[in-house]
Amino acid sequence: MTNCRQSSELSSQSLDRKLSLRQWLALKLHTAACPFCKRFGEHIAMLKNFCEKFGECGHEKQITNGLTPEARKRMKESLRGTAGK
Repeated sequence: MTNCRQSSELSSQSLDRKLSLRQWLALKLHTAACPFCKRFGEHIAMLKNFCEKFGECGHEKQITNGLTPEARKRMKESLRGTAGK
């Protein structure tokens, strides 16, 4: 069985690549017995999802995707009008 340090490393690696069967099994066995490592794995997965959603993890995404083209145009015009003030 892995220790907490090894488990946290495997949890992190599992977000970026597929673990080997041995690594996956070691992680599952450890997190079944250790609620702290289980929670850590859940938290880093949640952080990765937030980062991807808001473009902070190297994935460029615009938060303005929900705006209509007309709304974006009005915002740009409004900002241009206030830039000189």
